[in-house]
Parts: sequence; structure tokens; C-alpha cells
Amino acid sequence: MVGDGSKIDPSKAVGHVVVETEIEYTERDVAMYALSVGAGLSDPLDRMELDLVCDIEGRYRSGYSVRTLPSFASCFIAGLLENMPKTPGLSYDPSLLLHGEHVIEVLHPLPTSGKVRSKSRIVDIRDKGKGALIVIKTQSVDVNTGRELCVNLTSCFLRGAGQFATGRAAPLKLPVTRGGAGGDVTWEGRSLSSGKTAGGDVTGSSSSSKLRPSSDSMPMPRKREKTRSETSRPFPPSPTTTPSSNFDGQHPAPFVWEETTLLAQALLFRLCGDVNPIHSNMEVAAKAGFNRPILHGLCTYGYAARAIVRCCCPGHPECIRKLHGRFLLHVFPGETLRTEIWRGNGNRHKSGNLGGEVGGGDHIVEQVTFRCSVKERNYAAVLMGTAELISLQARL
Repeated sequence: MVGDGSKIDPSKAVGHVVVETEIEYTERDVAMYALSVGAGLSDPLDRMELDLVCDIEGRYRSGYSVRTLPSFASCFIAGLLENMPKTPGLSYDPSLLLHGEHVIEVLHPLPTSGKVRSKSRIVDIRDKGKGALIVIKTQSVDVNTGRELCVNLTSCFLRGAGQFATGRAAPLKLPVTRGGAGGDVTWEGRSLSSGKTAGGDVTGSSSSSKLRPSSDSMPMPRKREKTRSETSRPFPPSPTTTPSSNFDGQHPAPFVWEETTLLAQALLFRLCGDVNPIHSNMEVAAKAGFNRPILHGLCTYGYAARAIVRCCCPGHPECIRKLHGRFLLHVFPGETLRTEIWRGNGNRHKSGNLGGEVGGGDHIVEQVTFRCSVKERNYAAVLMGTAELISLQARL
């Protein structure tokens, strides 16, 4: 029986288009997003960071100004959570909805300006006993070229909305997002979320301070092969990174990036489209159990994307093909985020469409694992996940 007044009917909700949007953006919006996830805030003279927020080499003449972070694609889901309560077969208190996981897959390099048409559709709802897991797929198409640019997979956990299905639900699988804008959803054998956690970024008026991470579906860092030298990797290490001390008993991370967020960080990120009052309104935050507004989960997600670019493919954000993150705990603006990164071995892929680039030869794809934690709270984990990187040679 569904609790807390929630009513779930997957037969009506699955397949429903939650929202369709058309967003026109410019280099100014791309730069604002980069600033909102920390670019240039620690060192405004850092050329690698400046590349994300302004033109420092006079490239306006060639029609190119700033580099676009792959996590900028999260701006294309604007209006999704606000419109979900209108979905047939979904009746719930928005304060019980948590943003649990987020996946971005970049199919073609994101332009620095353009017009994007996005369609968000519910692709699955699973009974998790104490709650319901809702997965929304957002496909974004470049209006000018007709090409599908990227796919967002948003996984939300609705507390108190479980026990609406009979029998035990099968494990949720990640949709394959390469079928095109109009293709049917197929599945691959990697779990998106386990039924043992309700962790996530708070999207309503309830605290996530008691939530704890689950390791059922997120791959943990494993000891790196010593037979492969660092110099043979397609992505050179950055000299600005240092080894970490520990990861829950695992081997130390070879790369660490640490930054202190601004007290106004949530207000900056709010300008990118997420106007949830829990990130700006003291009364709403207090009702949710926080002593002050919290940072957007997708802002922390953007910080992680920047750290991965900085440590694994310096100056080339277009090398990130996929970014998968699970939200574990809230972050307060002003806290220090520490991102630890573990690199895996590169796997070769034959010629074909890989991240939007078509060409001959082999492409090297490397998977990295990362964890973000908060320094001021004894390095409590707030976000963990994986990213797939394409070698620079495949992008040139």
C-alpha cells in the first residue's frame, strides 16, 4: 500500500512526456554555467579555467569563444521536476522527491551557442518497497542541425511511495542512449540504483542528513594495474594534482582536486535555471531540516566534471563522453569539495560513431571513478560516480 498519500500507476506514467522545451543559449550562458560550478573562482588568472569563461586568444573571429563543459547539458532538463507532479498516474508530495542519480551522455560535442529542443519522458518506475524509483530520459536535439546532442538520465527516489506492485521488482538497468531521438529504449546490464538507498539531492522539504551511500550499483575503485605506465595513457596527468590518503580502505587516489565553494554558490547556480527555493530560501531550508539553504546537487556534479577535466584531460572538456553520478549527501555553500579520481585502463574501440566523431582507426576509451567529499565534515562523501573519456586523438 502506498503511504503518505502518494499514488503510483506505472501503466499510466511510463512513456508519458513530462515536458518539452526549446532553449536558445549563447556563449554568455555557457560562461555563466562554468562560473556557477567554480571555474576561475580559485584563481581568476588560471588560463585553463579562463578557457571556460572567456575568450583569451581572440578566437571570436573564427566563431569559437569558450569551451563547453559536458555537464552544461544538465541545463537542458529545465522544468522537469516542476512538471512531474502533472504526470498521469503520479500523485505525490513534491517534498518527498529526491534526486538520486544523474547520467549525461554526450553524443556530439556541445556547441558554445545554439538552440536545443529537449523532450523528457518517463522510461521506468520501480517499486523499491519503501519508495518508488522513477527514471526520466531527456533527449536533446540541435534545432539547427537536427543532430541529437546529448541524453540526460534523471533517477529520482520518491519516499513513502512503494508497495504499489505485486512481487519483487527486477533490478533496474541503464537505458542505452545511442538509438537516436526517436528510438525505443533498450537496456544494458548495469544497475542504475539499488533498492537499499534513498540517498540523493533534496528537491523538496525533507532532510537528507540521515541518508547513507549504497555500494550495490556503483563500481568501487580497484587497484590499478602496475604493468601499464602512466606515460602510455592517452590522457596525461596534471602536475597540479596530488595523491589522496584513503578511500574507505581502498588504495589512494592518484588525483585529487580540492576547492572551496562560495557562500553565494547556490545563488550563482540558480541563474542556470534551477530555482528550487531550498537553495535560496531560509524558511524552506529550515522546514527541510537544514539550518541554511543547501547547494544544488547538479552544482556538485558540475564541480566533479571540472575536476575530471582538470586532472585527466586538461583543457579538453570535450573528451568526456559520459558522466554518471550518485548523490549521497547535501553540501552547504561555502564548504570545501574534495574530488578524488581513480583512472582505469583504456579500452580500444574500432572505428565508428564514438561521442559524435566519425572516423577510421581505433579509439581509446578510459573509465575513471571519482568521489566528492566535504572537508569540513570529516570528508563525508556527497557524490560518487564514473566517467568515460575519449582519447585526444579521437577528438582531433
